[in-house]
Amino acid sequence: MSGALQLGRPAPGTLKASALLVAVVLVAGGIVTAIGGTAAGLVVGLASGSAMTFGTVMSTRSAAAVTLLLGVAAALGAAVSEDPWASGIAVGAITLASAAASTYSSGMLMLAPLITLVFAVSDRGMPWWLAGLWGVVGGLIGLGIAALMRYGKHPPRPLPWAIAWRHAVVLAVAAGGATAVAELLGLQYGFWVAVTMLVALRPAPEERGALVVPRVVGTLLGAVLAALVVLLLPADLVLVAAIGFLVALAAYAMSGNYFLQTLFLTPMLLLFVSHGDDPGATVELTLVRVLFTAIGAVLVVLLVWLMARWDERAGLVGAATGDDG
Repeated sequence: MSGALQLGRPAPGTLKASALLVAVVLVAGGIVTAIGGTAAGLVVGLASGSAMTFGTVMSTRSAAAVTLLLGVAAALGAAVSEDPWASGIAVGAITLASAAASTYSSGMLMLAPLITLVFAVSDRGMPWWLAGLWGVVGGLIGLGIAALMRYGKHPPRPLPWAIAWRHAVVLAVAAGGATAVAELLGLQYGFWVAVTMLVALRPAPEERGALVVPRVVGTLLGAVLAALVVLLLPADLVLVAAIGFLVALAAYAMSGNYFLQTLFLTPMLLLFVSHGDDPGATVELTLVRVLFTAIGAVLVVLLVWLMARWDERAGLVGAATGDDG
């Protein structure tokens, strides 16, 4: 996948496929939310997205077993909820676990730390065991959706252990530290710094170098797009816009356009999280999230530079093949 800022339409057929995929995901999420509440819908959404990622590179039986890790991520986050130091450590620990996963296929568990994060930074009124159960359920739903949509299987793209470990250590310290600092300082949406780092920093060296520009530019422009939506659209249309961005995100992901995939990912996340905010404060809260997203994007650039220097000194540059998924 090219690191250029590619524009243009999604590949033929991907828009229709993405719309169908999003419809299935939204229906499943709506059912889960009706049964278990908003927190259950949130964790199931993240877990199903994660499962659709690793389910394409593993056998069905192995992928089903890996869903247990998604349950662990959710349970751990709920267990340490609103404890600043424990929250940072929990996010860091799940991020470290991604190292072993990336030795099988690069980035296959990159969403797992986000599951821990969303529970760690806010008390969602759910006991740890129930959060873990919904995490497993979400993973199984994701595998079912992948099978229903006939994604098919792709060969795994393993990373050497040294590279996977370096990435996991750096990201664990950065994201875990950002989470702890945000909680200690009482920054209500400061965890968006960690969210941005977890989403933007890829494990393979060639991906970090080639894709950092479209990733960061797409993140910043996407944050601006989210701000414009809440400033210009009526409150009851914000969720509609978020769903539209999700469809575009899926279509461009299928098309292999990394820049536009990222451009639509950021406002989709920001607007879905903004849904349910006090209407009078929606604009202000979204702008605060945009600010922390921008700070996270700047830190990603710094981390990419530091990790490139580390890899060069260790003679590991060019030693891995990355995963664009």
